[in-house]
Amino acid sequence: MNCFKLIQIGLFIVILSFGATAQTPETAKTQGIELYQKGDYQGAISLFQTLVKTNKKDGEAFYFLGASQLRADDLKTARKSLSKAANLLPQDVRPISGLAFVALRRGKMSEARKYAAKAVALNPNDSESQYLLGEIEKLDGKYATAIAAAGKAIALDPNFAPAYLLKAEASIYNSVKFTDLPDPVEQKSHFTNAILILQSYPNLSASTPDANGVRDMIDGYTAFADYYDRVEKRKNAPDPLTDENPAANNPNEKRLQILSKPRANYTEDARKNLVSGTIRILVLFSKTGKITAIPITGLPYGLTGQALQAARQIKFVPMQKDGQPVSTVRVIEYNFNIY
Repeated sequence: MNCFKLIQIGLFIVILSFGATAQTPETAKTQGIELYQKGDYQGAISLFQTLVKTNKKDGEAFYFLGASQLRADDLKTARKSLSKAANLLPQDVRPISGLAFVALRRGKMSEARKYAAKAVALNPNDSESQYLLGEIEKLDGKYATAIAAAGKAIALDPNFAPAYLLKAEASIYNSVKFTDLPDPVEQKSHFTNAILILQSYPNLSASTPDANGVRDMIDGYTAFADYYDRVEKRKNAPDPLTDENPAANNPNEKRLQILSKPRANYTEDARKNLVSGTIRILVLFSKTGKITAIPITGLPYGLTGQALQAARQIKFVPMQKDGQPVSTVRVIEYNFNIY
């Protein structure tokens, strides 16, 4: 079979793949990226899987396939796709950062740090890589380093909202004393300072998902500051860290309902070092159905980060007052035991 016929067959296969929608591979890729950006990860996965079958050298398609799989929590497959993209695009920082995120989600802190450091070395001026390295440092308990990395990310891109969230969160962790009975006045001051960091985000007034995320965090930290106000006022109560439930004695109001509480995973490093103990998380169950979580007590080797990640995946029905959903704060515990 001559070369011309092989080319014809190849074009025929591509036409069969995209003929139903009269799409070329490039228009299909554009549509897939748009689906990814809109949050339709399953739709994006379907398109990019077709693309990589017809062109196994398309690194861009492999990257967005892996990124979509990561967003869809298919971590094992995402790692394969992103590794392929990294091999095809050796100078592109995105698949390396994606591999770091996958390792982070799997609790493989050493692997995540390796990929994040590689991404920063590949492009020190990439704000997302600096942010990612800071996120790993935060989860590893190195809060001052995390703050510095967030500062670098903000300097590189003042409109990068995740860096503000990281800096605010790490500043709280860096200041808070992880004890069972923290000082309420001191705790409130840490949340107030974190709110000031978030309020410096230049796009705070914009109607974008990033701005909404920053506003949500401000609302959450404001609720925590108010919570410690109440704790200070009832210091003599038997358990000052148990938030009162106004629905408890009122038949016209409904309690907070926790529908599911995912388990927190051990990290490899924590298991190797035989770390065990209990992490207490201060959780805001928002009236809008969102979770904001901050640790009260912590454990090393990424366990605090795993507890926070699990807490943020709790499914719940908000407490109701006078028939309307209201926000409430609770303390949630995660136990890590070596068997």
